Amino acid sequence: MTKGVGEKRLAGEAVPRARFPEVLGLFRHIIIPLVLVVAFVGYGACQVLGWSTPRVRFTFESEPSGAAVYVNGRLSGTTPLVLELRADNYEVEMILEGYESWTETVEVSATPAAATVAHAKLIALKGKLTVTISSPFAWKKQTPKVGLAFDLGGLGDKSFNDSAYAGLERAIADFKLGDQETAYLEPTEGGADHEQLLRTLAKQGYGFVIANGLLFSEALSKVMAEFPNTKFAMTDGYIADLTEASNVLCWGFAEHEGSFLVGVAAAMASQTGRIGFVGGMQFPLIQKFEAGYVAGAKWINPNIKVVVNYIGSSVEAFRDPDKGKELALAQYQAGCDVVYHASGPSGAGVIAAAAEQQKWVIGVDADQYLTAPAGEQPYVLTSMMKNVDVAVYDTIEKFLKGTFVGGYATYNLAVDGVGYSASNAALTADMVARMEEAKVKIISGEIVVPTAPE
Repeated sequence: MTKGVGEKRLAGEAVPRARFPEVLGLFRHIIIPLVLVVAFVGYGACQVLGWSTPRVRFTFESEPSGAAVYVNGRLSGTTPLVLELRADNYEVEMILEGYESWTETVEVSATPAAATVAHAKLIALKGKLTVTISSPFAWKKQTPKVGLAFDLGGLGDKSFNDSAYAGLERAIADFKLGDQETAYLEPTEGGADHEQLLRTLAKQGYGFVIANGLLFSEALSKVMAEFPNTKFAMTDGYIADLTEASNVLCWGFAEHEGSFLVGVAAAMASQTGRIGFVGGMQFPLIQKFEAGYVAGAKWINPNIKVVVNYIGSSVEAFRDPDKGKELALAQYQAGCDVVYHASGPSGAGVIAAAAEQQKWVIGVDADQYLTAPAGEQPYVLTSMMKNVDVAVYDTIEKFLKGTFVGGYATYNLAVDGVGYSASNAALTADMVARMEEAKVKIISGEIVVPTAPE
């Protein structure tokens, strides 16, 4: 049937078929090339201007796991951890308590052989912007480190600083501690740097720090809060409200008990019935020495006379051997034939006075018969041993075993915290027998030694 003029045609069907090659050609020859050119130019511009942000994927692992991963000082998570980092330089640190930390500068780049992590090289694979690397880090167990901060007088004071050092040396030998695991620091002349000494040792990674003297009390009360994971111990000092969970242990010593024993020896050695005591700084701690000494002498001879003098009322009293000698000479010349000193380094003058007068002297803190010059040794009858070395050694052992307990500890006769020396043969068997008798009675509680002068 022939369609006449004016009939409706199916033109909608013919037009797409007739124009489709033209549309396809438009995409193929104009639009697609234009998109590629724009993409190429844009990519080049990004590279030139540094807008490119290639990423490298890292897998951080550790053995044991659980190490904190810090990237540029910010915590990113704990191992095992996967991170994607843009092209840049990063400071990466991995920290695990009880182990040595690990720090590495990581360079991330789109170019090959550009980044290094630990012992593995990171290379951006050809044609790719991301790679995966696993860099297991073998943790090295951190060796516990022990630091000792001396008080006034420092090492060589022939007193409690030397005693503390003796305890450290014994711990080094017994527990196989090396030079990298132990250190000691000396104070300035006036001792104004107590806080600095403690903070220096704590910052350097010494897990146990000993503050050897009561003058550290104020400094330690500040530093202990700044370094909660560091353990501290302090000789003679006091910080209130400590508990077993605290990171500080205050060592106290029963100086009065040890002084009682040497008071027994002084009374037995005296021919005049008159003995002396020279203290350093006049305050409660040194007065404990005086109280015990007088009580021990009177236990032997209730009528004995005890002359008491103090060098001063400040810490300078422990650094004045000339004044110590002056006071001791005055006591000897007044009829005292035995003088006991509790004056730290100032006691060197007291011992010199004894040798000059050829009278007896009783040392303190350490066996001063062994440390006195040869010409003075014969006159050192005995010494009241304040065994700081015992406290140092015992607490280092607990720290190394992980059994450190904070709070307060008293080292008395019962635990060999105090005692007397018997290096000089002039200390007779009779004297030793009475001293041992008194020791037993003090430990049992039969004798209660006063802690302050009457």
